[in-house]
Amino acid sequence: MYETIYECWLYYGKSLAEFWRNLGPRGYGTLLTSVGVIGWIMMKGSKR
Repeated sequence: MYETIYECWLYYGKSLAEFWRNLGPRGYGTLLTSVGVIGWIMMKGSKR
């Protein structure tokens, strides 16, 4: 069980690192815009 979790952790960690290394200007802009839009929606939904 722990070996499977560890292998999945390594796989997704390596995949994320590879994605980040190959991220270009358009991908970085898309990522920042997505985070901004999601944050804006979450802040808009949490009214006092």
